[in-house]
Amino acid sequence: MLGPSPNWITDNYEELHHPIDAGTDIGIQYDGPKRPENSHKPIAPIVSSNITDNRSSFYDNDLSCPMVTWSECSVTCGRNGIRRRTRTLLSNHRAVDQHRCQSLPLEETQPCYLNLCRM
Repeated sequence: MLGPSPNWITDNYEELHHPIDAGTDIGIQYDGPKRPENSHKPIAPIVSSNITDNRSSFYDNDLSCPMVTWSECSVTCGRNGIRRRTRTLLSNHRAVDQHRCQSLPLEETQPCYLNLCRM
């Protein structure tokens, strides 16, 4: 079972009016090599959209540039229809890391073919 480290601070911790890293180890995995962290670097919240290394326990692959469902066909009958879908930059009300999305198209289109039109 994976649980929080006993030395994690879950609320703001401030010393000399600026937050500092209170951790004792550095690395991207809980069970990774133990290396001391004594630099007292400023800390920042851990959010899944800032984690780009998929070995991290905080990595959230679901935030990697999801597409919404296809739209309805642009015509009601015939062969010249187009349907579209767009990439959303929100997932579960959280902003998606746009660096993951910048090489991907924001919109996709494809032809759609419906029944022949009746005259």
